[in-house]
Amino acid sequence: MKFTINGNTLVFQYDEEVNQTICHSSLESWADFTSENSREECEGKNIIFVLEPEDYNVQSSLAPSEKYEAAIGWLLSNQVKARDTVLTGVMSHIETLRSEYGIDDEDLNEVVSTDQLGNMIDLSYVHIFPHSKAGAPYLGFEMECNWDPDNGCGVLIHGLSVVDTGISEAVQHDGAVLDHGGAV
Repeated sequence: MKFTINGNTLVFQYDEEVNQTICHSSLESWADFTSENSREECEGKNIIFVLEPEDYNVQSSLAPSEKYEAAIGWLLSNQVKARDTVLTGVMSHIETLRSEYGIDDEDLNEVVSTDQLGNMIDLSYVHIFPHSKAGAPYLGFEMECNWDPDNGCGVLIHGLSVVDTGISEAVQHDGAVLDHGGAV
């Protein structure tokens, strides 16, 4: 699958190793972010787009290409605002780790604003869902983070609203999207 959006050509190919359709790309708004656990090939602005299937239970059920193209186009046009929404979601996740799970990590306890996240997280994957609601796409941001090298951190957004936060796995399927009312 190939898209040309805002002058950017993105070529997606099925990767048998990960059983997903992916494209290596970049998002300039994430260029200054890095983590001690950065994933190879995904440092700073370098990321991997993942096309999520229409139905998570049927991996081969990709939606019509225009659904993905619209979501990617929206992200490329709104990447700074989307990044700021994701950072708000990361702060919410950190607060949950502190309050609900009693995580007492010295570095994590010092984080009080999104300005401090630049050297603690690094975006690896953006999951592009074919689902939308009220014209806004669903996008899952999967990040490596200093405080949880095994599970990372994930934020699912709908347009410029945070839908769900958690470990990176939280944004790899359509459960929260469907619960939120997203449809293809």
